[in-house]
Amino acid sequence: GTETLDIVVDGELIVETEAERSDRESRSKVIAKAMSDLVAYVWPVSFKGFEIAHETNNCYHMSSFHERKALRLVAGGAEAFVSYTTRQLARVYPHGTRILSTNYNPLLYWQVGAQLVALNYQTLDTFPMQLNLGKFSVNGGCGYTRKPSCMLRSKTFNPFTHVSIEEVVPIALTVKVLGEALLRKFHHPCITTHRTLVVAVSTVYCRLCVSL
Repeated sequence: GTETLDIVVDGELIVETEAERSDRESRSKVIAKAMSDLVAYVWPVSFKGFEIAHETNNCYHMSSFHERKALRLVAGGAEAFVSYTTRQLARVYPHGTRILSTNYNPLLYWQVGAQLVALNYQTLDTFPMQLNLGKFSVNGGCGYTRKPSCMLRSKTFNPFTHVSIEEVVPIALTVKVLGEALLRKFHHPCITTHRTLVVAVSTVYCRLCVSL
């Protein structure tokens, strides 16, 4: 008989049921070649630490992190995360407890170089999704933007420290608000609120997002 496909998720063994095995086998009979060929470019691997990833140093390795695990890694060493994403791929996704399709702030993970930051698209009218749509509206809306060069060259870059960045000239922006309506207040350390106007500033991407 066919072997079951058991996996380990966050240290817990998930055993494939007979129904899941049967469903997998029925779906595997029809394979899109173009999709299958992509497997040669990205190899999903379990994350075992920044040091081991540095020793392995395979650009085609990709590790996935739920938002809480990623946040712990960022808090423990943003520089190490930035350095890690200069060589390998990182994917961050919403924690399974978000049963109402809420979202985390993707800016926290973009700023450490995570290449894929997954969000729940069911809640398009929320601030995280507005940030996501605004960020990827550039570059022709193709869904891809280049990293700032400082995140690729520096070995000690920390996006959460207030230091000058080489070849980046700070600018001062003045926003004149002509009106506001139906805006709710946000409470987040990365967001500055004034009345019901929301202004989010990313020092890394030099972007100013204003919800009006």
